[in-house]
Formats: sequence, structure tokens, C-alpha cells
Amino acid sequence: MIAESQKLAGRIRSLHEEARLAAERGEYFEAKQALKSCVNLDPRDGIAWEQYGRVHFESGNYPLSVTSFDRAARIVGLSVESQVRHALSIARVGDFERGSVEFRRLLGEPAIASEDLLLVALGLHSVGLTYLAIQACRTVIQGDSGCAQAYFDLGYYCGQHGYPGSTVVSLMQKAVQIDPANARYRTALACQLIEGGNSKSAMTVVRDLGGTSLSSISCSNCLEKLIQLYRSSGDDRRLLFCRQRLMEIRLRGCGFDC
Repeated sequence: MIAESQKLAGRIRSLHEEARLAAERGEYFEAKQALKSCVNLDPRDGIAWEQYGRVHFESGNYPLSVTSFDRAARIVGLSVESQVRHALSIARVGDFERGSVEFRRLLGEPAIASEDLLLVALGLHSVGLTYLAIQACRTVIQGDSGCAQAYFDLGYYCGQHGYPGSTVVSLMQKAVQIDPANARYRTALACQLIEGGNSKSAMTVVRDLGGTSLSSISCSNCLEKLIQLYRSSGDDRRLLFCRQRLMEIRLRGCGFDC
């Protein structure tokens, strides 16, 4: 009896690891199959249910992510990282009231990592609590003044919350200063400068972006602004890249507006 129990425990641990490695490779179907075997062997395997929640979250199946995390929470509780993804899944299925409660709670979580606190900020903004998203970004910056993502996100949320354009530009400039190779930061900064009537400075920010960087932009609004900027500057090569990318995302329906 003991030997059988040990054998079962070993099999479940092996499946946990198999699922983890598959998820890291982006092989979500394989990860789900391994986790399905886990919960079939032991329906009260809280670790497997938590992993299930993470895999469903990463693959975009938010309803199943919520139910899996809920089940794990009842059995073993959730890590802070999983709590963040649980809250995001709750918001993404439209339960803003419950999501708001979870995001507010996580905002005061002392053990939360910077990258997870930025996800909480994203969640807070998504449920209409942008002022708290700003607070979350500022908390990250207080702990890590070299976090480019925090400055960029703070600039975005400040813009959404009605702060002056000069404040938004200053924060995005800081993000670009820390991570100058990030095309997304530079593109967003250029668009802010264009909106402020400073096309000359905007061109300075994006004049050396390569085709790969331009082809990675998914915001149709940003691409339209860059098309106008490159046209007025006579940069036909980058103009063509932006036109092709805009046509691609419109045909595929995979773009969005910042």
C-alpha cells in the first residue's frame, strides 16, 4: 500500500515537471494534457490545479483559468504570482467588482515582485482604477529606479488619467533613456511628441528604427502617425515598412490602438 502511494506521488511529481517544461516552451496543449492526467490521478492535487490556472491564463482561456485557480485556492492556496494572474483572469471574464477587490488587495501585498505589481497596475487600469495603477507604478519605481517598464506604464496611465502631455513625455523619455533599444517605448514617445506638435523631436526618436522594429508595431494609430512623420521627412524606406505593417494588421485583424 505504501509502495503504491509512493509510486503514485512520484508519477504526479513527474507530470508536474512535464507540464512546467511544456508551458515554458509554449506547448500549452501538452501542458494541459499532463495536468489533466494529474487531476485524474488525484482530483485534490492543488499544485496541478494552480498550474492549470497558469497555463489557461497564458493561453488566453480566462474562464478556465478562473475556475482552475479557484479550485487550487480552496485546496492549497495560491502563490502571489498566481494570485495576480487569477485577478487578471477574473477581470478579463468581466467580473470587474471581484477583480477590483483582488487588485486592491494585491496592491498592498509586501511580497509581490515588481513585474507582478506592474501587472496589478494593468489590472487596476482595466477596471477603471487608473489612479491606483499610477500608485502601483510609483511604488515599483521607488524600489527600482532603473525599471524602464514602470516609467513607460506610468506615463501611459498618467496620459489616460488627464495629466499634462509634458508629464507623459518626460516619463516616456525616461523609459527610452533606460532602454533605448525598445522600439515600443520609442514609438510611443514619438507619437506623444507628434501630438504635442513637436514632429522634429519625434523624428529624432525614431529616425534610426530598423525594419524589424517597425514590423513589430501593432498599434494602427501609432503606425498612421509614423507614416505621416516619415512621409514629411522624406524617409521612403521606413514609410514603406510602416505602410506594409499597417496593411498586414488590418488584413489579419490583429492590431489595436494604444
